[in-house]
Amino acid sequence: MTILWLVFLLQAARAGKITKEENWKLKERCSKSAVAANMYKRYRVDQSKYPFVFALSEIDDVDGSHSEPFCSGVLISSRHILTAAHCLVMNDEEACKQRSQGQLHLQETPAQEVGVFQSSCSTKECWTKKQVYEVALVRIHQNYDVDEACDNRTTHDIGMIELKQDISDFKPICMPQEHDIIPQRLISIGYGEHSKDYSIQAVVYESVEEGPEMNSLLAYTKRRNESTIHGDSGGPLLQIRAGKYYLVGITSTSTEPPAEEFEGLFVDVRKKLDWICDETGVCPLTDSEERKQPPSEEEESF
Repeated sequence: MTILWLVFLLQAARAGKITKEENWKLKERCSKSAVAANMYKRYRVDQSKYPFVFALSEIDDVDGSHSEPFCSGVLISSRHILTAAHCLVMNDEEACKQRSQGQLHLQETPAQEVGVFQSSCSTKECWTKKQVYEVALVRIHQNYDVDEACDNRTTHDIGMIELKQDISDFKPICMPQEHDIIPQRLISIGYGEHSKDYSIQAVVYESVEEGPEMNSLLAYTKRRNESTIHGDSGGPLLQIRAGKYYLVGITSTSTEPPAEEFEGLFVDVRKKLDWICDETGVCPLTDSEERKQPPSEEEESF
């Protein structure tokens, strides 16, 4: 990508947030789960069983070609995808070294340089031939700053992609409520490259003892060589509840402690619901709202 040292660029025209009626219907439409995962290793999964997981690719601004996946994302409405903020900003190691001199401005990647895909491809050659969903706009959390970007800190590592057109037969992931209880075992899904295999894969995580929550993060462990890897960033950490997939976190990064386990770090989506609602219109429903009929267009206030 061409690096431009400017403050955030104006983005292309956008369809905007979903309506209250669309938001109400998401709860009924969100994806039903397949058989619960019980394998303690990284394993390939059927893409059709996780229709809300997408791959992100770089688009060449000269010839329009695109690469294999560099990050993952999760569909939450007909046109909105959540991912990691670090997948949507342009900065490099040399630029980060200069930040003390005030020379680095954090910039969102221009929408035309991000491609969104969904495929069961397993090779780089296959990915580069796939059709791209065009992106209208990218947003990163307002508190994700230069220090977080350069220090690989993850507190606000969440971003949003808005597509130019709605996905017609979409199946989003179900969204959590602020006070949902998180189980010990969760599943991470992503398009990370594993031994030259770019297919969608899953990892089962176990929660860290003494409570996983810290500063809007969730910390979960997995055995060595079987954790999240490059390309998984931005993908969903999910739980299965009442026969459906519910979003819990967004994959941010992983650490490698001395022990025979990795620690995966995920942004806690429950603590970002207000931001998601403001940006997309995908908002939590109260118990009374869930029992009501969907609002009519006349009731819309967006």
